[in-house]
Amino acid sequence: MKQEFITLIWIGVFENQAQLTDYVGWKYLENVPDPKCRFADDIGLKYFDNDFLETVFVETSSKLIEQIDNISFAENFKAKLLATINDINYSDKNFIISLSGQKDAYGCINEMLFDFIPILPNKKYLQFVGFYKYEQT
Repeated sequence: MKQEFITLIWIGVFENQAQLTDYVGWKYLENVPDPKCRFADDIGLKYFDNDFLETVFVETSSKLIEQIDNISFAENFKAKLLATINDINYSDKNFIISLSGQKDAYGCINEMLFDFIPILPNKKYLQFVGFYKYEQT
């Protein structure tokens, strides 16, 4: 069975892992019907399946590239991702956010990502790197 995947990648900088975890986490607030997530707000999404979100935090930017292999299915897009990252300045970045979607005969997870046009937030702490589509059987 053919499966289609998409992975979107952002890099950025926070002081520590706790800040990154707080940034991507969904908060359920009293008297507010829908959960809130700063990351989702920054990139222009109302919701995404958090099970398909991954973060990698490193102490120094020199270790950022080494951590790409820790992203699920990175072997499908690693060469393209490395080429993109090497073309941008990541010297002050210390995290990677990966958000993926999947389509197959049984349905779709994070379907909106397949047609997603990312907002390029003017945020010092977040930079969009790119999106990578791939298939598996």
